[in-house]
Amino acid sequence: MRDAGISTTQIYMHFAEQSGGFENVRFRRKDIYNQIEKQRQLMESNVTETLKYPKKRKKLDPNYEVDNNGVFRHLIWMDGKSCVDFEVFGDVMAFDATYKKNKYKFLLVVFSGVNHHLQTIVFGSAIVADEGEETYIWLLQRFMEAMNGKRPDAVITDGAKAMKLAIEKVFSDAHHRLCRWHLLRNATANVSNPKFTQQFGNVCLAIMRLMSLRSGRRQWLIVLGLRT
Repeated sequence: MRDAGISTTQIYMHFAEQSGGFENVRFRRKDIYNQIEKQRQLMESNVTETLKYPKKRKKLDPNYEVDNNGVFRHLIWMDGKSCVDFEVFGDVMAFDATYKKNKYKFLLVVFSGVNHHLQTIVFGSAIVADEGEETYIWLLQRFMEAMNGKRPDAVITDGAKAMKLAIEKVFSDAHHRLCRWHLLRNATANVSNPKFTQQFGNVCLAIMRLMSLRSGRRQWLIVLGLRT
């Protein structure tokens, strides 16, 4: 409720209304203040503890990224299984970022793929302070180093320009492709014809099922009534 901009007094009054009066609320207003302060200190403690490790590693390894003020910027991690999975299934990799969805307001970047059972597997994850081109270049370079220099043949993204430029510089030989989910979302948002967007999705699936682009396009035009 505090995150939504509701004051402590309003929060307390809300509980009173829900309980049928202040006398039925089983805590005091001061308890709310104490809990808010406790959460604030916990968040600061989490960040401080997280920073300790990269600060120590920065002295030993230049690949750890901390800015000039010692403020946390980027963190990337993967385990042994992730490295093995990438060695076997890393020909195609999805590269996506959630925009500041966590309470620390950082972006979570996930490197993922698909195994031989068509199950999603995670090759690595990262937390970054911004979504600039230099940040993504740093991430891809660190990722490639962790994977012993192996590069994917194709990288799937949501179409972000900074990601595209970083891929061109670090994975210069990789084919860059757009995520089908984002393509469908953009089509739905920008085209008001439901029939068009539905068939657009069907054509995308048809192409994925190894239909030729030409036959898929012909089927699409026939369904839309633009061709017989």
